[in-house]
Amino acid sequence: MEKPIREAFTLLSSRIEHILLLGVTILVPFLAMHAIIANYIMAITPTFFGTTIIADIYNSFLTIFLLLFLQIPFIRYMFNEYQGNEGSLRNAYYYFFVNGFEFFVFAVVASLIATLGLVLFFIPGLIIITLLYPIPFIATMENKSVWKSVKSGLRLGRKHFFKLFILVFLFGLIELFISSGITLLIYSLTTSFAAQLLAHMFLNLLFFPIITLIISGYIIKWREEIYTIEKRETEEGWT
Repeated sequence: MEKPIREAFTLLSSRIEHILLLGVTILVPFLAMHAIIANYIMAITPTFFGTTIIADIYNSFLTIFLLLFLQIPFIRYMFNEYQGNEGSLRNAYYYFFVNGFEFFVFAVVASLIATLGLVLFFIPGLIIITLLYPIPFIATMENKSVWKSVKSGLRLGRKHFFKLFILVFLFGLIELFISSGITLLIYSLTTSFAAQLLAHMFLNLLFFPIITLIISGYIIKWREEIYTIEKRETEEGWT
């Protein structure tokens, strides 16, 4: 894949109904639960020296967890389309529901480690997120257990660390900026929690798939480059 961003937007424009269907049926229910749980935690968690840091830690864990877990069907769909496989949408659903528990456990473990890193040192937490991030992509594309994909995922994460770091956190900052603007706009019109929830769910319904498709494209590209190098080295070893 030579141009991941162009390929991602081409797929989005040609298969927008499939992307939205995945978003509405998988992304939206989890986002709704996340919003309710996050607000409940914020309401019941005591403050710490006048701050909401304890609730923020819980919410950070939930956000990282959802980021790692909910991208699976979009990764699978992107990879299926790139490979030219038939029934890409059906296979994305099937793969997610069959392998969902394994990815769920991985997302919980990875989110705990990353959140601990963020709480204790912050910068190591960002490094951990970046290194762990490619693992579900590799597992989904290679149709392997996520635990057996840790080594190759970490290797790809180390090799393209700065590119991946910039991609993930640049998109995160853009979404945060847009989300903050929407929050301020809605608060100027109404204080309704439902209005805030619907607006942010709509934003994520559009933004999350785009981010996942773009990063999927880059990981497909980097993965192919690694395999090309390994194949060349193997051939040179035989000569």
